[in-house]
Amino acid sequence: MKEEEFEDDKPEEIKTVKAKTAKEMKAMYRPVFRKTPEKYYPTKVFSKFNYTRNECKCGTIYWRRVEARDTCGDSGCVGKYSFIGKGFGKGAKGQKITYVDAWNSYKETMGK
Repeated sequence: MKEEEFEDDKPEEIKTVKAKTAKEMKAMYRPVFRKTPEKYYPTKVFSKFNYTRNECKCGTIYWRRVEARDTCGDSGCVGKYSFIGKGFGKGAKGQKITYVDAWNSYKETMGK
């Protein structure tokens, strides 16, 4: 075989494609999600439970049930972590519990 027979058999040039990061993909599709939320989110379910869709001053879209709230709740918008010192949930009997209460309950349930 002669060398000239292989001239057309040069290896193909390899092209690399840069993949987008999750953050880049979200930024790319966020306008689509905003335009047609019913296509991507269970909007009927949220409405059934009296949630309304709102836009925060920072531009984030969020769902809320409390009409008095006007921000998304992120610490950057509110200016602080609003849950500190308030307790974060309800216990089995419906009473407010603190982090310490939750931890003690966990320890009792799982053993020491």
